[in-house]
Amino acid sequence: MKHTIRNIRICEIQEFIDSEGFKELKNRPISYHRATSYINNPRAKSEDIAITLLYINKQLIAYRCLYSDYYFNGNKKVNFAWISGSWVHPEYRRKGYSMMLLKHCSILKNGHLMFSNYAPESKSLYDKSNQFKEIANLSGKRFYFRFSFAELLPPKHPFFKKIKPLLFFTDFLLNRLFDIRFYLNKQKVNKIKVHETSNIDSEIQAFIEKHHKQNPFRRSIKELNHAIRFPWVIEKAHSDINDDKYFFSSSSKVFKNIMVKIYNEEQQISAFIFLKIRNHSLTIPYTFFEENELFILVKIILFYVKKHRINYLTSFNERINREIMKQKTFILFSKKISRRFFAGKTITKHFSASDCFFDGDGDNLFT
Repeated sequence: MKHTIRNIRICEIQEFIDSEGFKELKNRPISYHRATSYINNPRAKSEDIAITLLYINKQLIAYRCLYSDYYFNGNKKVNFAWISGSWVHPEYRRKGYSMMLLKHCSILKNGHLMFSNYAPESKSLYDKSNQFKEIANLSGKRFYFRFSFAELLPPKHPFFKKIKPLLFFTDFLLNRLFDIRFYLNKQKVNKIKVHETSNIDSEIQAFIEKHHKQNPFRRSIKELNHAIRFPWVIEKAHSDINDDKYFFSSSSKVFKNIMVKIYNEEQQISAFIFLKIRNHSLTIPYTFFEENELFILVKIILFYVKKHRINYLTSFNERINREIMKQKTFILFSKKISRRFFAGKTITKHFSASDCFFDGDGDNLFT
């Protein structure tokens, strides 16, 4: 079957999402707010390819999105793109179209591609392409503080989908019982010099710059505030037709960014933590701190766990994880997890074992 591939550049995205053709698509390659985030990406150039579309007989049957970024090779900025958001129409899967688009994107970017947040089937495709090599493997933990059977079990087996109402009821009863421990072990932070903020300011930026020199991406005040202002998931009580037409999640009932500064006795910032809450889960995209502030930092994390009724926390900071493990009364159970980063083989030589990766690197910061 004859196919055609269309490339959408950053400078063309607005016209594309405003078109009648986009509005009529049954399967849209990007959500409106994610498109806005791409358009306003401070690390993107107007001519960068952001979306690749594959058509057969004028029908969209596959797409792949690319998010522009750069890393530092010494003091030199090297442009590349994160592979983020790939889809093939169910009737055309296992026919080579996803690989076709991957090779097309690799040629467009001269192999300057990376990925981290991936589904198992996508990883299988990347391995088959033989174009990528692992550059980092973060060891982390997922801490479960409350019961969440209704969320975690249905994706694992159809039986659990059928009894989802029962699982909700079970969660409710167990959490009413076990939440008592939060009140018996209070996490007070009122005596700690903390300040919650809604954006990254110059004070935070100066502190971050002291601690992220080993990070290949070194996101600054501009990039972090962009992610806060233009997330790929928005807070919305109920999904609508725009959510239904987009394969990936684009809204959640709860989606919040919380940033906290901690000051020492000399009124100097001694720690900064960036928290992301999505429904009842908590992640820590970025955290920077002096070693003597670790105990206070964990105390603040657990304060937000209690305040927002967090079911589980995902963290890839080993020092924070070891400190959380000491809080026996808070944790129901925990498990080990990992996050791997891969880069095109043409650029892997620019990375080393001494590089420090954060939870929020890649597209994880936006979701």
